[in-house]
Amino acid sequence: ANIIRNLGWLVRDAKPGDIVFFHYSGHGAQQEDPLHLEEDGMNETIIPVDVKEAGQITDDEIFQILVAPLPSGVRLTSVMDCCHSGTGMDLPWTWVEQRGWKEDVNPWHSRGDVQLFSGCDDSQTSADSSAGPTSGGAMTTAFCNAIRARPGVTYVDLIDELNIEMRRKHMSQRPQLSSSQVFPLD
Repeated sequence: ANIIRNLGWLVRDAKPGDIVFFHYSGHGAQQEDPLHLEEDGMNETIIPVDVKEAGQITDDEIFQILVAPLPSGVRLTSVMDCCHSGTGMDLPWTWVEQRGWKEDVNPWHSRGDVQLFSGCDDSQTSADSSAGPTSGGAMTTAFCNAIRARPGVTYVDLIDELNIEMRRKHMSQRPQLSSSQVFPLD
């Protein structure tokens, strides 16, 4: 219930020119899509600490609460480092390495400018990582290291760096970049 309430709070007063950031690092899962809108037949979910009382939070809910209300001119950058997070916000465009933008089959669109860095593809799990005295999600650790090393890194260079880091660490997960709209890559 806290996550749902605070997702709404995050964008409630958003207006053109605002930049909003959302990060979730935790457990993720999948459940059957009762609306049959997902390509794989599954809704991707996040697992809140109160899951027994409130249930899992689906990608459809995240889209409706966090993405759909955004007006044009608001930028939302998100990081979801959890299992099955590839389409965790049901955004219509996904960056495919070496091939460019692929439009997903879904009815969800937003006036806001939304990008999502997800820890893995929908069919994959996200690993944990230990970096010295700290531990956390492998993609979150790589994300933080990459933006510290290159503060002006482009989104496409960043997703490439995240995937290179996962391969370097022999992790099978492949971070994804999805977007509410196609944007130039240079």
